Amino acid sequence: MTETSYEMGDSIKTVSDFVYGKLPYLQPSSVTTTDSKGRQTNRAMRYAYDFTGTPVYAAMVGKNMISQLIEEVETNTTFNMEVGRKRTDYAQFAVGFNPILPATQQSSVKGQPLTTDITFNEYDPYGNILQYTGRDGVPVSYLWGYQSQYPVAELKGVAYASIPSTYKSNAQVNNPASDGALQTFLGGLRSTFSVEKLISTYAYKRLVGLTSKAAPNGQMAYYEYDPIGRLTAEKDHNQHVVNQYDYQMRGPAIPIWNAVTYTNVPVMRSHSLECSPGVRQFYNRVLRGGIYRESFDQGNVDNWARQNADIDSLPLVLPPCPSPSGLVPVQLSYSIPTTVANPTYIEMDFIQNGSVVATYRFYAETLPANQRTVYVPVGSYQMSVRISADVNYNKGAVIYSFSGGQYFGITYDRNQTYVLETGASYAFTISTIIII
Repeated sequence: MTETSYEMGDSIKTVSDFVYGKLPYLQPSSVTTTDSKGRQTNRAMRYAYDFTGTPVYAAMVGKNMISQLIEEVETNTTFNMEVGRKRTDYAQFAVGFNPILPATQQSSVKGQPLTTDITFNEYDPYGNILQYTGRDGVPVSYLWGYQSQYPVAELKGVAYASIPSTYKSNAQVNNPASDGALQTFLGGLRSTFSVEKLISTYAYKRLVGLTSKAAPNGQMAYYEYDPIGRLTAEKDHNQHVVNQYDYQMRGPAIPIWNAVTYTNVPVMRSHSLECSPGVRQFYNRVLRGGIYRESFDQGNVDNWARQNADIDSLPLVLPPCPSPSGLVPVQLSYSIPTTVANPTYIEMDFIQNGSVVATYRFYAETLPANQRTVYVPVGSYQMSVRISADVNYNKGAVIYSFSGGQYFGITYDRNQTYVLETGASYAFTISTIIII
């Protein structure tokens, strides 16, 4: 591969030669770079399959974890001198499904012995880092919230084991009622530990990004986004704008008949799998916005995203199979004649404390009951039905009914909170009335 850069009328050419020495694996084993003056450097890379006889790396190959770089050595071949070396050692951690994750990161320069830069001490069942220790020996710990999707606190100088359990497993952390409530709750960490411990806390808007951050001194910063998730403003603790961002889409040099580009909005779809006989495991699959694009119709890209999210694809790491599962079955079905309406999709959001916990599709009533049954964690929910915006009602209207547990054929009220109890089963049905 040849790269040529131009500056002040001069050109600089760099030639890179890639060597693939471990076929059928397609990762480069070395890259030799030659600049315009003939000086050469070589980077030699080693992967899990290069460490035969080491159990953890044999396990990585068995799991097809073959692209993770284990060791990289850079050598100045012109002077036959090692410039630097980096190594990441992996280990199998006894959490969740025993994931294989980085255990240490080491480095050296000029042929010196490797020194450990970071030791990864502990992970949670989802593979999120809970504690690492730097070269200075100071531990850095993390708390994860929003159902273990986002880090909500960073504690420098604090071992994870010393964090009170009330902060590790708390409804306010898993499903925050609001940014302010979460920041107030996490602010208690600063009074729990001495002042030299540097504690930062964070709040988020799900599927979008960071919305507020509290520095170790408690001073706040705020972040705002546009409707498609792009950062538009950064504000200080007084809500004064520090940075503001505006986005302009540049069109083609030659106008075409339609220069509009449509991108999909973020989509979340809930799934459950039978992890042992009679026990199911619940998880959410999130598809970020902007993956699908086209110039014709917003509905197309959103439908493609929904179809992708509907695929029952497992996340990289699942927690241990629960016992019992703590899920309740809910049938979501509809019976709508096309003479009344023909919606593209119908979805249900199960909402706790203003946050969507689960999202499922409705299914035609003609399908077998097991294909219309979804599973939701036990708890109290508001239930929000979303019918595609392209629907038009002709000679009729839809009606909703909900039953099961303590509820018997009641009329659905989207403002009511429904309690889904262990051992019960429920059914939410959408039907129609014909207006003649």
